[in-house]
Amino acid sequence: MRFKIIAVGAAGGKCAIDLIENNVVEKDDVLLINSTIKDIPLAYRDNAIRLSDTVQGCGQERALAKQICLEAIKSGRLNLDTVMDPVHDKAIIITSTCGGTGSGASVIIADYLKKIVNVEVEVISLVGFEDESARSLRNLIEFCQDLEDNYSIQLIRNSAFLSSTRGNRSAAEVEANKEVVRRIKVMTGVMLRDSVQNIDNTDIVKLNNTTGYKTVEYKEVTDKIRNVEQFNSILTDMLDNSAMIEPNASGVGRLGVIMNLQTTSQAFIDRSFEVLKERLGVPYEVYTHLEYCEDLPEFVAFIASGMKMPAKEIQNIYDKYTELSNAVNKNKDEFFSNIKELRGNENDAMFDSFDSVETVKKVDTSAAKDAFFKAYEN
Repeated sequence: MRFKIIAVGAAGGKCAIDLIENNVVEKDDVLLINSTIKDIPLAYRDNAIRLSDTVQGCGQERALAKQICLEAIKSGRLNLDTVMDPVHDKAIIITSTCGGTGSGASVIIADYLKKIVNVEVEVISLVGFEDESARSLRNLIEFCQDLEDNYSIQLIRNSAFLSSTRGNRSAAEVEANKEVVRRIKVMTGVMLRDSVQNIDNTDIVKLNNTTGYKTVEYKEVTDKIRNVEQFNSILTDMLDNSAMIEPNASGVGRLGVIMNLQTTSQAFIDRSFEVLKERLGVPYEVYTHLEYCEDLPEFVAFIASGMKMPAKEIQNIYDKYTELSNAVNKNKDEFFSNIKELRGNENDAMFDSFDSVETVKKVDTSAAKDAFFKAYEN
């Protein structure tokens, strides 16, 4: 499949540039959208649209991002009607929920593309570390409230990479971007090779275009698989270490499993994929692709689409938001009203030379000056 990548905000832009530089998508297939041009490298500014001439960043405020995005669409500054080419099978919007521009404008763009342009849409969002400011958590909650059920959605946790980066948040953000690259690479079907058991083009389109919650997992296999238990442990590890926000209820529409394994390892594949079904739910359709290509690393990957949205996890994040928000002192600063009530000791007035500044200004020296000069005249 060939995607039109629409990156909204600074974090989305970084992911999109990584896709280009890792040869997953062509540069012409990428559109970068932001409220400021500062975050976009010079080499990619030809692919960029700034939403407004007057607004330089949205200061984490989604409402402002929505406003300038709607104005840009109405004016034609952001012409979404012509953003898709006939070669594109789908629009993938990449964003972050933490900032204002990405979390605010992305949902407007997704809604317009689906309802007006009538194309398949997917939203992939990085949700941050979930322990940041009340504002960033509020943005995540409101972003999820704005999502629609007529396109596919992936929510990826930056915090999933803190362990592997020893708590380094900058490194974790880099790894989260790499995760987006891995997922989209699997979705394109570029790793599929003709084999005896194939996922064909129609299958990959159905897997990608199923609406609802979605995850795409990938794991390289470094050891020879010697038994079924070892194969199932690979699937278990993929689920346990997934960066997705976990769905709160089992249920999956379609499941596609892609494997590039040596012939000796293929004998130990559990083709029922019970490990995945137990955790994700029983899918309506299952597609299997099995190959061995020496040009690729050995791997197991799967696409699970049409899952239930992670309502319980989003509720947990909302609870964190309310806790942080309640901890912020929102009382009016009473300094200015209280300071006016403080009065000096009345007896101190004896030391005042003037009743007011006006008294000083009213001193008339003109008569003294006249007398001074007259004295010299005499």
